[in-house]
Amino acid sequence: MAMSDQSRMLLAATLMMAVLALSWFLASPRGSDPAREPEAARQETAVVQQPDQASEPQDDPLPSVLPDSVVSPRAIVLRIMDEGAVLVEAELSTDGGCVTKWSLTGFPDLSGAVDGSRVNLAANPWLIAMTSTGNRVPFSCESPDTVTVTSRTEIVFTHGAARRVFTFNPGTYAFDVSDEGLSGVITVQAGAIPVTEQDADMRQYFSACWYTNKMTRKKSPSIEGFDGVGNSRWVAAASRYFCIVLLPHSRERVSGFVAPGEGGSPEVSLETESVTVYAGPVGYTVLSALGSDTGKMVDFGFPVIRQLAQLIFLYLERVLSFIGNWGLRIMVLAVTLQILMMPLTRKSYVAMQKMQKLSPAIKEIQKKFASDPQKQQIAMQKLYKESGANPLGGCLPMILQMPVFFAMYRVLGNAVELRGAPFALWVTDLSRPEILIPFQSPILGLQGIGIMALVTAAFMLIQQKMNSASMQQQKGMMYLMPVMMGYFFMKFAAGLNLYWMVYNILSMVNQELIKRKMQAEESV
Repeated sequence: MAMSDQSRMLLAATLMMAVLALSWFLASPRGSDPAREPEAARQETAVVQQPDQASEPQDDPLPSVLPDSVVSPRAIVLRIMDEGAVLVEAELSTDGGCVTKWSLTGFPDLSGAVDGSRVNLAANPWLIAMTSTGNRVPFSCESPDTVTVTSRTEIVFTHGAARRVFTFNPGTYAFDVSDEGLSGVITVQAGAIPVTEQDADMRQYFSACWYTNKMTRKKSPSIEGFDGVGNSRWVAAASRYFCIVLLPHSRERVSGFVAPGEGGSPEVSLETESVTVYAGPVGYTVLSALGSDTGKMVDFGFPVIRQLAQLIFLYLERVLSFIGNWGLRIMVLAVTLQILMMPLTRKSYVAMQKMQKLSPAIKEIQKKFASDPQKQQIAMQKLYKESGANPLGGCLPMILQMPVFFAMYRVLGNAVELRGAPFALWVTDLSRPEILIPFQSPILGLQGIGIMALVTAAFMLIQQKMNSASMQQQKGMMYLMPVMMGYFFMKFAAGLNLYWMVYNILSMVNQELIKRKMQAEESV
């Protein structure tokens, strides 16, 4: 059966609505649960169980630390430099040879806990070296109390014949750890990564990632117990924007393990004595440079969408790097895509105009062959062939936009570069929903009203009126679709709202120009 112009527009809008609904359902926050603090006692006494420990006891390779032992823990303060600026402020403790502070100076803590604070990826200590009796190894260290890393720097912890060597280099979030005479397992303890944003959905926020034959991600609440994940290239504890990754130095893959996070980031470990540790943002560029497919930790979606999202991100991050404001970069991207889609937009509009001109003939065929659908279809096909019209031609640009839109959704919703990035006026964070008028609505699931979502809905309504000869038959749907679109966009990141608003304004302007050009050509 032939589709009217209104039906084609309804189909295109419905498909877009389905994409928006699926996007919001799969990846958008759907409420917040209060974060539970990891148990401090567990950090003090937890023992990483090796695969064979459950079957037979083993001798402790280290002397046990007696309760009355005199141990004086000491902290070594680190400043890792990057071209004259401090990249990371860190602290190492001789009590377990662990990391007790890892502050990323370039990333503000947006949780609202302390104004002006930086993200500290050591909410709980990690890389704790422990004996099989559950005690931290009391290392000694001859390093100065404060170390500024401007070149390759080693910090050596010793305990009898046992050694732990940290190797740091300037300009990187990665460092090396090598053990001798210790347990043979290197661990990032549970709760190391804090919540760094407000209104975090704790059901989706933390995850464990690892790479065996492919990259696997498991949300923290789904991890039921201490579990082996097989021979791995790497394992990682991650939040939405930050991660701690363990990569073995061995060319052979080694056994990896994950354990629950007790409400915080999960525990991950590798059965090895030498690793590279990365503790920094979940950024596509920096993780890709780390190698071993760690860049796949950035959630750019499924394979086809992922490749498209990578291209969009690289265009924003590298080609448009001369633009300091990420909001302006997004606007330039919208202009670029509009130019690339211009030939299809013209073909779409021409197709829609042809279908509108055929509307009386189509109605006549439908009336004439109302009781014989087969003859009606044959007559329709003949009419389309003779006139050169395509009943689906008007929907093609909208359909082709869907993978682009979905890729944009993944990029603008997950790129750490947009975290806390301001645009203008009240839009101070492009990674969060734009809120001009704040209010709480548990029923609607909204935190406020944003002007860009309203503008997007208004322009969608205007476009529907421009593209339809008569909207009287579907007047209800004409208003329902923009309202629903506006509702969904209230929940999306401000960066995505900005892109879609600018793109739709440009589409309407472009369509009006095409219309005037066609009218001028017909009048000649």
